[in-house]
Amino acid sequence: MWLAAILHCVTLESTTCDIMIRTGGTFDTKPACVKSVTKMGELLSNEKIYVVTHCFELKALGESV
Repeated sequence: MWLAAILHCVTLESTTCDIMIRTGGTFDTKPACVKSVTKMGELLSNEKIYVVTHCFELKALGESV
């Protein structure tokens, strides 16, 4: 399972930024996650918001990373 996350800041001089986590569920594959998070990142960038996108792989507790 993959979880999409976006760190976004209004300016490069921001002292705080926000993190958005997709609440509509996880993705079965990394490519699906990357496609979704990239699309949202591009939308935010078009609004002059600075973003970093990432997909995190979720594993069962105790499973090696």
